[in-house]
Parts: sequence; C-alpha cells; structure tokens
Amino acid sequence: MLKKIDFETHEPTVLEAVEELFNHCIAKEVKENNFLLFLENAHYEESNIIHDLDPYVIGEGFLGAKDGDRIAFLSAFTEIPFEKYFNETENVQEKFEIRRKSTALSMMVYIQFWESKYFLRKLKLLALLASGNEYEWNLNVRPSNTFNFIKNEIRAEFQKEGLKIYDILRRAYKSQIRNAFAHSDFYISGDNIYLDNYDPADNWSIEYLSFDEFDEIITLTLLIHHALTKKTDEFIAKLGNENPNRQIFVPKNDGIFRNLHYRKVSEDFSRWLWPNQI
Repeated sequence: MLKKIDFETHEPTVLEAVEELFNHCIAKEVKENNFLLFLENAHYEESNIIHDLDPYVIGEGFLGAKDGDRIAFLSAFTEIPFEKYFNETENVQEKFEIRRKSTALSMMVYIQFWESKYFLRKLKLLALLASGNEYEWNLNVRPSNTFNFIKNEIRAEFQKEGLKIYDILRRAYKSQIRNAFAHSDFYISGDNIYLDNYDPADNWSIEYLSFDEFDEIITLTLLIHHALTKKTDEFIAKLGNENPNRQIFVPKNDGIFRNLHYRKVSEDFSRWLWPNQI
C-alpha cells in the first residue's frame, strides 16, 4: 500500500541518485550533447521511411504514444487513497480487503514497469551512456530473460561506475515478485505476503515479505519513474538555458551533425526541436 511517509522518506535519496547518474552521463559523453539525445528520447522509427518522413525522431514519437496507456493506469492507481481508506476503518476484515486490493494492483503496476520495453530502454540507454558509450538511436529492448538483462546489462554497469542508482535498482527489482504475480503464486496471511514460488534450495529466494518490505519495493519503483521524469525536465531546461542552440550527431550514412534548438512550444513549456519544427 502506498503511504505518504514512504514517499517522503525515499524521494530525496532517489532524486539524488538520478541527478548523480545524469551528471555522470554528461561527464562521460563520447560525443558532445550525447546526453541531450537521451533527454529528448531520440530514436529511429523505420516506419517513417515508408511515408517519406525522417526516421531520426526527437521527442516521444510512436514509442512514447504506445506507453501512454501504462502511464494512464499508473496515474489512476496512485489516485486511489488506499492509505486513507485503511486508516478510516477499525474493522479487521475491511482492513484486510483494502490491503489485498492494494497489493494486487501494486503488483500489476510493478510488472508493468519491469516488463515495459519503454522503461527498460531508458535504463539501458542510461547504462550505455554512464559507461562512456555512444547513444544508440535504434536500440530495441526485447530481453528473453528480464532478470539477466537488468542484472548484467543495467545494474552491473551502474555498479562499475560506482553510482548510487545501483543500490536503488537492487532494492527495487525482484524478479520473483514479478513471477509470483504473473502466475498467481502469492497470498496474504497475517502481516505478510507469501510468495509460493519460493525455492528453499535457492539462497536468494524469498519466502515472504512483510507489508513494510513490499511497500518499500513498490515505492522505490514508482520513485525511479518519478525521479527520471522530474530530472529529465530539469536537465532539458538546464541545458537549454545554458546554450539554446546545439549540434547533435545523427548516425545517418557515415554520420552527420544536425542542429537542435531549445524553444517555447507553449506559454510554460519548452523543448528541443529540429529547425523545421520551429
């Protein structure tokens, strides 16, 4: 169950870790303004070629549009005041039902994050940039084993670089929780959530989680998304205010440099645009 105190406790730590990660990516740029490409979701849309459009896209594009339903569900979930309902009743059965509903929805949100190609693509791009690699416009994330992908291709890179986001990901991502929800292998008893896919022969396997442990895992997952969104907007404005006209590398043919401009698109909203979008 999402609780205000948990968000207030963990938000500063996650925001600090993401800001450190972003600054580290800028420091490790192999081409100038590489990190700006991440901030504005630069990607390659092959389908644009059919319609005689530029396949090198700046902005959310079709990738972001497809992710809209997931974000809409997340917004609807976070607006349900489970904590308020829980605190307003003294009835034990009603409290149990509130906890059961919030747990099921929390697991649904959890799996939507850690199985989302859009979300995993962002983390993978950050891992590449943090390690001093070039930005990959045409990165397609379709891991056959999500656990190994997150552990070896994302978390391990952050750990090598000594970044705080490593520990947050380690605490937030538990593949066993994802699998338990996907196969209905969990149940609530007392103050614990039991995972029926527990394997006593596996030292890393989890038999059960207390409500507080489960709530922390869900809260950290949501805060990673929140921090990425908030810091992305902050860094877009920061780079724009420092220098509103920049060149970025586009891997077209043998590679070319193109201009990007930071401009207002509405009264209180500015983004980076191609010259023909101004």
